[in-house]
Amino acid sequence: MSSNSKLPPPAAAIPAHQKKADPVSPVKDSKVAEAKPAASKKEEPLDVNNPDKTVIDMDILGQLLEMDDDEEHSFSKPLVQEYLEQADATLEEMEQKVKDGQSKDNLEWLSGKGHFLKGSSAALGAIQVRDSCESLQNLGKEKNAAGSSDISADAAWKEIESLMPALKKQHILATKWLKALCSL
Repeated sequence: MSSNSKLPPPAAAIPAHQKKADPVSPVKDSKVAEAKPAASKKEEPLDVNNPDKTVIDMDILGQLLEMDDDEEHSFSKPLVQEYLEQADATLEEMEQKVKDGQSKDNLEWLSGKGHFLKGSSAALGAIQVRDSCESLQNLGKEKNAAGSSDISADAAWKEIESLMPALKKQHILATKWLKALCSL
């Protein structure tokens, strides 16, 4: 990345292996889950010099952006575009599985897709999406959202049903930030 970039350099104060979002329920504790619908007037542009740290981990995304040799983000832009396309398609498939109804197969499938989307979201620093997908992965295995104890399939399904709208909102917000930060 050139010295003229508007993005702050990644912070190195805390080693990456020690960074972990607080283990909170994405449905109950997420600011995005509680967000009000946007007013009909035009949205204000995002301040790429001051990214929302609850949505995008700039230490992670910043490492990817540092691999760009130019201001056009010729390295990172295609990666982010591919992620956004895959995430959109995966979320649509997940929503359809939830609409299809509870079954052992659907729980396992949702767990696998949660794992998939968790990994790709983590790689780009989309931390709310990552955390919700980890919860989805655990719930699909009939564990509580934190993965620390067994729960019934019925309880897991109810939590999945309430998690999906929050995950969708988190993805929309992460998409806005990724597009702004990567000049898409």
